[in-house]
Amino acid sequence: MVRDFSDPVRSAPGGIRAERQSAVLVTRRGWRAQDWLERRMRDAMLAQGPLPADGGPRQPVYAAFPWSAYIDTLERPDVLEAPLLRNALRTLALLVPQGVAAVTVCQHPQLPAHLPRLAAAGITDLFWTGDPATAGPLPSGLRLHSFPALPAPDAPPVTGEGPGAAFAFCPTENGGNTPRLWGAVAAGLIPVLPLALPALPGPAALWQAGAVLYAAGTDPAGHLEAIAAAPERLEAMRTALAGLWLIHGGGGPVHDILLCLLERGRDMPLPPAPSAAGSLLWPLIRRFRDQPRLTPAEAQLVLQQASIDLLCGNEDVLALSPGAESAAAWRLVAQARAALPPTSPDSARLDVILGNMRDRNRLPLGAPARGRAASAPMRVFLLGPRGQRTPLSYAPIWPHLGGRIAFAETPEAADLIVTGWSRDLEDHAGALAGLCGPKAAGKAGGPQLAVLSEEPLWDSLWSGAERDGVAGNRVAGNSLAARDRVLESGTLRLRYRHLNHVNSGIFAFRHLPWFVLSADSFPARYAALIAGFAAMRPRDLLRHWAAAPLQAAFLAERRAGGEYHAAFPAEGVAGLCLYRSRVAELTPGARVLRMGQGWPGSGPRRQDLPDWHLDKLARLHGRLRVCGAYENTLHRDYITEKPFDAFAAGAIPAVLADAGHRLFELILPEAMLNTVMAPPDLAAARIAALTPDLILAEAWLETAKGLLSRFRDLPRIREERQRIADACIHELRGLLADPPAAAAPP
Repeated sequence: MVRDFSDPVRSAPGGIRAERQSAVLVTRRGWRAQDWLERRMRDAMLAQGPLPADGGPRQPVYAAFPWSAYIDTLERPDVLEAPLLRNALRTLALLVPQGVAAVTVCQHPQLPAHLPRLAAAGITDLFWTGDPATAGPLPSGLRLHSFPALPAPDAPPVTGEGPGAAFAFCPTENGGNTPRLWGAVAAGLIPVLPLALPALPGPAALWQAGAVLYAAGTDPAGHLEAIAAAPERLEAMRTALAGLWLIHGGGGPVHDILLCLLERGRDMPLPPAPSAAGSLLWPLIRRFRDQPRLTPAEAQLVLQQASIDLLCGNEDVLALSPGAESAAAWRLVAQARAALPPTSPDSARLDVILGNMRDRNRLPLGAPARGRAASAPMRVFLLGPRGQRTPLSYAPIWPHLGGRIAFAETPEAADLIVTGWSRDLEDHAGALAGLCGPKAAGKAGGPQLAVLSEEPLWDSLWSGAERDGVAGNRVAGNSLAARDRVLESGTLRLRYRHLNHVNSGIFAFRHLPWFVLSADSFPARYAALIAGFAAMRPRDLLRHWAAAPLQAAFLAERRAGGEYHAAFPAEGVAGLCLYRSRVAELTPGARVLRMGQGWPGSGPRRQDLPDWHLDKLARLHGRLRVCGAYENTLHRDYITEKPFDAFAAGAIPAVLADAGHRLFELILPEAMLNTVMAPPDLAAARIAALTPDLILAEAWLETAKGLLSRFRDLPRIREERQRIADACIHELRGLLADPPAAAAPP
């Protein structure tokens, strides 16, 4: 339901008013046909913009307002719309909560002269199709961003020029951001710009990879001929440009707006720490706190309310971390157990709930104080290249650390040395010996060592005892669940704590899995791209799949070694890389795409591309029926970008998910091709033979709409990142309070 914020004076039919839909502020009337880009962004943000309406008063908003029409009325104040638009702008200014970021788009060429008016209305981030370098000084608190100057819907297509008619010479006006430039990109032509470093919307690395940029006064003819004579180079440039068009032209273009909203959302004050007010157990704690014994009826009530709190998420007073509230809660639970016989159904029910939560790493840990450090911050040094592959190393997590961690510039200044892979400990064994002692790490006063692994593949390959032996190392114990380990390298023995998907709750997500929250680009791209397919009807989707040029695509490194098939049944972990490669290899037919290191003709490593993720989406978007979405490793909580890429490309994900896998919480079983019980040859045959039916299409669309809601839900994204930060800090504080015990020689 849309809440009406209309000005009471202008609420009559035909008036211009402002309304708030979710986190989008909408002025419904006053839009002109010639301002089509502003209108397009209004409609796109309503379909793809942030949710929900109860995101809180501090949630950033998008302001959909007919700015170009308003600016023109300032030149002609006598036109009929002038007073109505002025009134609508006043209403809009009232709707923007004070101190909250407000983002908008304007295409008027004379915008810079009116920037103070927009700033006074509460706008903080303004996307403009002009050149920001020409705007002059900006009002305080206003940021000006470049926005694609897309060609009008009725503009004629750009035709090719130069060798092979593969290029389009583009003007330098407006900093190079012109409709001709974007028309060339849409037509698959290579733009030629006499600008060395143009300030264009989108990643600069993609423009450098996809366009011909040359210094003014030089002749690019020879360069163009060389490109036209190299088909592989020409194709790589077109793919880079296709990625730019996908997120800046064909996809909305809401991508940059969503990125801005996500970024601004990090600046919002943190939500208040959880309170016991929502707990059903808390009133009983206060009621029975001076009562030495409970009656059986009272004891049953206590255990029942404790069970309900755990099941409903109101577990704050039952947190396992130290605190007066949690201590009182567990003391009352123990008192209730003592008042009942050991076979009490209420005690058994609570034990089952606690057992299930323990098995799933979901026992409540308690939330540390937010917005301030409860004590002096822990000094953390991120070690080696894999130290940049832990949750602590990603910028979206930093605002959620709340001053509880300070990153040290040197290991000598750190309380904790953290990396994402035990191999980094081996690579720096000599330096660690001097810091952590000649015989064992963790001597008094020295830093503690931790491996915070986000990648189960690394754990399965190199963190088991037998597998570390391949690298000349041994780890005490041979289970992925082992937390306290000893790494031997020569005569050095390093004690460290290993945290991963199996033995911690860090990656046990509630809303979205960790990896797609490690960068704002993931939710922004998924919201922009999934929306287009989610709006289709089931039969239209079936026709789309029937016309797709590819039956299947597999974009992943080819791995053939037996070590990629390692299994740890007790921990619910199994390697899938070998299985995935065999399925890709055995899938028959000419309409199958295989790309990635190890496959013929794949070119450079995908990680060496300017944007490997966007390259994948550009190659697959709307072109295939089945998308290989097999993970590196099977674990119930391990879900990366792969299944979501399938939906962003409009394809059916091929996955392997066993019973209890949490992928089923995100994707309906009928919306995927799950080959869990099939060997590689049978899985390949199923992929090749798949012909979608109406049931699959309906389930796929229902899933797509659910995923779209998750990726549009900025408050939930923020809460999940906060949970990850809290869980990491809880584990690291536990390491400092209780370091790994000395281990016997292996």
